[in-house]
Amino acid sequence: MTLTDEPLLVFYTLIPLILRKEFHANALHISLFTMIRPVLSSFSFFWGASLTYKEKPNLIKNHILAWIIARIPFLFFPIMTNFYYIFIAAAIYQIFYRASITAWTEIIKRKINNSRESIFSTFALFAFIEGLLLSFFFKNFVDESAFNWKIAFFVSALISLCSVFLKIKIDVPVFEQKNPKNNVLSPITDVFSLLKNRKDFAHFQLGFSIGGFALILISPALYIFANDVLKITYNDMISARLIFMGFGFILSSFFWKKALKNTSINYLTIWVLLGFSIYILFLLLSKYSFPLFFLAFFFYGIAQAGSKLLWDLSGIYFSKDQNSLLFTSTNLFVLAIRGLIAPILSSILCVMFSPSMVIFVGLTITLLGFFITIRLKKTALDYSKSY
Repeated sequence: MTLTDEPLLVFYTLIPLILRKEFHANALHISLFTMIRPVLSSFSFFWGASLTYKEKPNLIKNHILAWIIARIPFLFFPIMTNFYYIFIAAAIYQIFYRASITAWTEIIKRKINNSRESIFSTFALFAFIEGLLLSFFFKNFVDESAFNWKIAFFVSALISLCSVFLKIKIDVPVFEQKNPKNNVLSPITDVFSLLKNRKDFAHFQLGFSIGGFALILISPALYIFANDVLKITYNDMISARLIFMGFGFILSSFFWKKALKNTSINYLTIWVLLGFSIYILFLLLSKYSFPLFFLAFFFYGIAQAGSKLLWDLSGIYFSKDQNSLLFTSTNLFVLAIRGLIAPILSSILCVMFSPSMVIFVGLTITLLGFFITIRLKKTALDYSKSY
């Protein structure tokens, strides 16, 4: 199903640059847009956590409903596109795109018993190959007319919605929960209880969140830096995010998949953080040599291949024989917390200093997470063996 969604994901990554180029968005606007994904994950968290309220949760219905709601606003881009509508459409998309993940992860766990790493990695690999092919056909298309990107969103949203006809045929056996929640705050207290009792999972969240915080922090600055300092075009950004990032993702996917079979998620998080550190370093250096901008995204693709695999499988990996709903929901909850701080801090730093300074701060934070995760690696492994 990832394959039908890839065209929309490809064009969605251009929205911050569209806001800057077409609507002259400032640092605050870009920061607010960046906040949409992590902050609204709190609403996604409650959508997914609502499954724990029910004695017999309907996973397919929960997933498909969220999937449809997330994509409908993009169908109106050709006739209703303005600065504020883009924000509303993006907000709805991020809430329900993330909301659909919790049920989908549990569906995968119940339908596939073996080789989950291989299946997730293979689907992600084909999705990036699809994105790579799309970039060759459409990298000039968006620059040709100010209307073309609107058409691109409409068509890609329509393609993404088509997957519903396949998903609705999936047969997921109904299961019963012994103690369904009946308190709206129960999922939050359960998250803190989980992190307290599962130190291996808590250590994973710490390392992953430090890296995630840094990436969210530099995101508003990145598009201002790219537009104002590097003077890049849509063509350049598509080439960076799809072609170079795609090659990095594709070439490294096999190694991440193989590594996950032989070592722990906590250990692989160290290498993910190192990859993101190299990515941010080359971004900084690209103002002195523009080709480094593309090299930066090549390393971003390598790190993202590992990051996506760890994110997608962490709920299944840490839950072991338990229900994965709470573990996957915790990912969304922690994402929302870091998203409350990083974009606003980025906006302030951009105004007080410069986008380059924000990117440097992001590099420092990522390296800090790298060294912290190294120190916690052995402890996390010991805790993991006890479960």
